[in-house]
Amino acid sequence: MRIQKVLIHGLFGYFEHEISFNMDERITIIHGPNGVGKTTILKLIGDVFAKRFASLSTIPCKKLVFFFADQSSLELKPLNTNGEGGHPNLEIKHNKKGSKPNPKIHVIKMKSAIKEFEEKIPTSIIEDLIPNLERTARRKWFDSTTNEELLLGDVILRYADRLPEPFLGPYSDTPNWLTDLLDSVTTHFINTHRLTARTVQLRSRHWSSHEQKESFRSSVVERHADEMTEKIQRLLQESGALAASLDRSFPQRLIQQSTLQNITVGKLQSDFQEQNAYWKRLVEAGLMDAEDQRQFLPSGFKEKHTEVLSLYLSDVRKKFEVFTDFLERVELFKSLISSMFLYKTFSVDRERGFVFESLNGQNVPPSALSSGEQHALVVTFGLIFNTKKNSLILIDEPELSLHVTWQQKFLENTKQISDLADLDFLIATHSPSIIHDRDDLMVALGEPSNEN
Repeated sequence: MRIQKVLIHGLFGYFEHEISFNMDERITIIHGPNGVGKTTILKLIGDVFAKRFASLSTIPCKKLVFFFADQSSLELKPLNTNGEGGHPNLEIKHNKKGSKPNPKIHVIKMKSAIKEFEEKIPTSIIEDLIPNLERTARRKWFDSTTNEELLLGDVILRYADRLPEPFLGPYSDTPNWLTDLLDSVTTHFINTHRLTARTVQLRSRHWSSHEQKESFRSSVVERHADEMTEKIQRLLQESGALAASLDRSFPQRLIQQSTLQNITVGKLQSDFQEQNAYWKRLVEAGLMDAEDQRQFLPSGFKEKHTEVLSLYLSDVRKKFEVFTDFLERVELFKSLISSMFLYKTFSVDRERGFVFESLNGQNVPPSALSSGEQHALVVTFGLIFNTKKNSLILIDEPELSLHVTWQQKFLENTKQISDLADLDFLIATHSPSIIHDRDDLMVALGEPSNEN
């Protein structure tokens, strides 16, 4: 389901923001001076549909309302209650189009979540699960990412999504109607600073303090290269299995098919040329080897061979159709990356995934790519290959990781990705180079409200 509009009432206590999404262009840009909440808005939207209820219970606004393409709406509002450790409950309300004023309502109770945590999870493992926390007292932790001291309830609210399975907390009694609604919208928040995937080891009493904090990093570029190889190999196996099946049944299908009409020598010649053009695209995309056999209309062709060759070409077309969607994505991926890598060449290889070379033909390992090049490749790969159709992509200040020449191409490239992968984009920026001449995509965030 697509979002049409978002209302944020009382952000930080005084901002009133309304964001209407561009449903046709599918790219919406929010802008405003520092401090109006651009990053906070993107995070709130991502938290809602990722069901990060713990974070949402402390949303810094009075009310958050989503309006969807099916004319329904979803409203989230923190309820200021006493006697629950200072943590408000969160009220979630769903209104359907044409329904009577009888919305579905669910309240997330944080007091019960805190109690459940204390019953099921030893607080001693919190630092293992959340490395940026350091215990300062029995029920207090220092968060190095925000320089704040947190009580247990604060930890649960902020990091519930990183706690182990036995703790369901605010997720435990979520009604089906709410789960289905939130699952109907997929969002992806693009972090413009993270280029490595990190896994953290759990603490052992036998490890040194250094080992307890040690983490392992793997290049996301290398991981995506391996993923590209796996995707190509799966398609080759699928095409090979289909080819074997078609070959086994070819004689029987040839005998059983009715006589084909209006198949001329010219038509067959055209079909062979079309298949060769497609084969060339597959080779250039790195999905097939150049040595693979091309298809030509055999010499000595006779009219009596028409039906055999026509059925043969039909089978070849079916084998190629396995690659159609993926081929278009690879072609766009190569085009976008090649346009940004000015002093390197980039290609896709079915054995190595990605191949980078300098202008003099020397191999360039992924680790030698600049941080900007790595970021461009990682983000582009994720959007083109790993994002569900009709997802909402949230991008905060893309200019931070892009050279000015890349910034000028950003919206054009984003539009190509949106058209191919059926994606919506909400972008927070105040870079003139990003916006360029597309003022029509911009939504100015509102001024502070005069109301208390």
